[in-house]
Amino acid sequence: MTKLKGILLTEGMHGMISQVEGLAKALDINFSHHTVETKGFWKIVPPKLTPISDTVFKKIDSNDIDIIISCGRKSIIPSLFLKKN
Repeated sequence: MTKLKGILLTEGMHGMISQVEGLAKALDINFSHHTVETKGFWKIVPPKLTPISDTVFKKIDSNDIDIIISCGRKSIIPSLFLKKN
């Protein structure tokens, strides 16, 4: 059986990175880490009011993934967008 492929989304802080990487290693998956960068005006808008769209954040390469692990408030919108698509 092949390993699952995952994508890790964080804001780039060391504590968040260690949390998502620890979970990914515990699940024994192949993963790639991506730091979420929101665009312009959307940096100050709370995630609750932010539309779930790829225009809010910079492009994340997500080819053929099975699991999305995210940590941090800025990674909510990209993870919901990737889950939906």
